[in-house]
Amino acid sequence: MTEFGLVVAGRQGLFPVDLIYEEIAHLARLASAVLNEHTNDGGLCVACGSAFPCSAAALAEGNLGLV
Repeated sequence: MTEFGLVVAGRQGLFPVDLIYEEIAHLARLASAVLNEHTNDGGLCVACGSAFPCSAAALAEGNLGLV
């Protein structure tokens, strides 16, 4: 464990680094779930009916790229 942390907007003090790693892993799992739901079906998103890639799929793909 470390005593160093990151400052997070809206939170007093330092945010423990271990919690940041857990949150990043959680966001990666969430992005994967979104990509599994928002798939291409003839140019439309299966989940929301928007033109594919929908904004949810594009955002999730970008977030996975950051991990």
